Amino acid sequence: MIESKDFLRAIVEKRNKNGNTDYADIANSLGIDMVSMLPFMKELNHKGYIIQTLEDVTVTKLGLLAYDEL
Repeated sequence: MIESKDFLRAIVEKRNKNGNTDYADIANSLGIDMVSMLPFMKELNHKGYIIQTLEDVTVTKLGLLAYDEL
């Protein structure tokens, strides 16, 4: 079962050279569909760990600190 910490790990580890992560890369790495991502995105956004745009996801400094603790 996937947890939010797994989701955060996937976002950080799939970042491109600009520090952004494509939604499809996240879904593919976790083996889930885009709809299944929504609760995790909402939780991480609420915690201030990520910033979302229509194209991709960016991890905040707070999110990177949380990742370092994993």
